[in-house]
Amino acid sequence: MIVPEAALVVGNKRIAPNCYVLTVKAPVLAEKAEPGQFVQLRFADREDPFLPRPFSFLDIQKNKVQILYQSVGKATHLMSELREGDSVSLLGPFGTGWPKPSEFKHKTVLLVGGGVGIPPVYHFAVDAKRRNARFADHAAVFLGGRTKQFLHSKKEFKTAGFKVYCATDDGSFGHHGTVVERLEDYLYDAADKGVSPEQFTILACGPTPMLAAAAQLAFKYDIECLVSMEEHMPCGFGACQGCAVQLHDAQFENGRRFGLCCSEGPVFRASSIVWEALP
Repeated sequence: MIVPEAALVVGNKRIAPNCYVLTVKAPVLAEKAEPGQFVQLRFADREDPFLPRPFSFLDIQKNKVQILYQSVGKATHLMSELREGDSVSLLGPFGTGWPKPSEFKHKTVLLVGGGVGIPPVYHFAVDAKRRNARFADHAAVFLGGRTKQFLHSKKEFKTAGFKVYCATDDGSFGHHGTVVERLEDYLYDAADKGVSPEQFTILACGPTPMLAAAAQLAFKYDIECLVSMEEHMPCGFGACQGCAVQLHDAQFENGRRFGLCCSEGPVFRASSIVWEALP
């Protein structure tokens, strides 16, 4: 159920150049939201910018919600100026999130996050760990960023007991290249040890090129893969159709249809997406 809530800012910490973690007190939303869903945020006392902005959850604990965001435009710049005691208007939760961790009971879950796409993956991981203390023993985390400063939540993943593999575009930390390249190295080593691809499931969120590469890799190794898409979501209710992606669907004459990231997604099976149709 989607609900509006006036949320009180209790923290707004800069964690990297132009990157912040906003913490708000929002007990109603905190009770209802699931990993992989998102929320729409507006400023409580201003009409400009008019449209709300969608954000994934980084974490939810008790009555507090955390959002990781990057200051790249007017709205997010204003967010970076929020201080403890300020108020924001939230609406949510929206969308279809990740499956329950219990659905991967006999799998090793490979969590892949790139840049500001890391929060939905982190939220799933820590939520699963709270449900099952041994979840981290059957998971591995792959983080990618432009530089080591953008490997968000690396320390937090490790503190929670997860094995973490990193890649940076500039080679400042971990593999010098893409995070999907590092993931393929891991899968190649696993195959060399006789591990069946059926034992893995990939959950990925990040820029579209990264997700497309992860989907291609999953197809190559015949691995189940789910992706959380990053699309513009002006309304969140499906009215504006601004977040539509093409999906494979044999029930339609041309074998394709449109799905909305704000409702049917943002989490989709990678095999269902028509990747070549994305910009």
